Amino acid sequence: MKTKTSLVKRIYQAIPFKRQFFEIVRSVYVPPRSVFRHLFFEGKFKVQVGKKFFYMNHYNTHGFVIEDGLFWQGLGVGREGFSLRLWQKLSEQSEVIFDIGANTGMYSLLSKAVNSQSKVYGFEPTRRIYEKYKANCQLNNFDVHCEWMAVSDTTGEVVIYDLPIVNNYSATINKNFSDVRHAPLLDSRLETKVPCTTVKDYIEKNNIQRVDLMKIDVELHEPEVLNGIGEYLVKFHPTLLIEVMNDSIATRIEASLKGCNYLYFVINEEGEIHKTDKIFAANESNYLICREDVAKKLALL
Repeated sequence: MKTKTSLVKRIYQAIPFKRQFFEIVRSVYVPPRSVFRHLFFEGKFKVQVGKKFFYMNHYNTHGFVIEDGLFWQGLGVGREGFSLRLWQKLSEQSEVIFDIGANTGMYSLLSKAVNSQSKVYGFEPTRRIYEKYKANCQLNNFDVHCEWMAVSDTTGEVVIYDLPIVNNYSATINKNFSDVRHAPLLDSRLETKVPCTTVKDYIEKNNIQRVDLMKIDVELHEPEVLNGIGEYLVKFHPTLLIEVMNDSIATRIEASLKGCNYLYFVINEEGEIHKTDKIFAANESNYLICREDVAKKLALL
């Protein structure tokens, strides 16, 4: 049965002009995710951002859910839709942007598409994903500083834990992290040593004078990243978009931000954002963490 499935997949992968055909289909009908996740293709596609746009590469195999969603649904719909719309607004008024846990580059590309003058620094520790990230930036001729490294509370070298599948997005420094979708593969996790930096050390090494906006999506390692920012969390006071996956992480994030004069907003990706006095896990939500003046500019207060 497995051999038959592999044969069918290879035949499908060999079919030419799939992207062009899917573009015609998409113009009249967008199938549900349960269907379009099987409709993959090889090559670049355009992501429209109002009158602006950027390109991304798609890969001729299952499981690249970010690329699937962007091609079929567009930006700001579905996966992290509201977070991306917020990120767009914030990027338009930010000079220096850090994308920590850049993945294949969706947030970095959006920032450069809407604000070509911004300086974007992206960090991705998984080599195969980093190569896709770098290729996407080159595809658009965007001068993004793509860094193959992890970000934590120490500088040097760390071990990341990865799964032996090409479309896995969730490699992590946290050995206890598990993705229920890949639970049967957890015993096959690969350990890889990668370079690592703190935000503080990276800022000082590269003589960066400000950081306005920062995305942190590092699979349960967010508190360590925050602790590694050091005094620049107060000095630069960047706006943060940060993933909160469970209550333990929420408590530690809040402790790291204590005394920094931030406001917390929990994001519902269906299109809602609410101010909250405490950080808590709500369906693996993203949080906007910002100063009062930023919240007012976004009409959140």
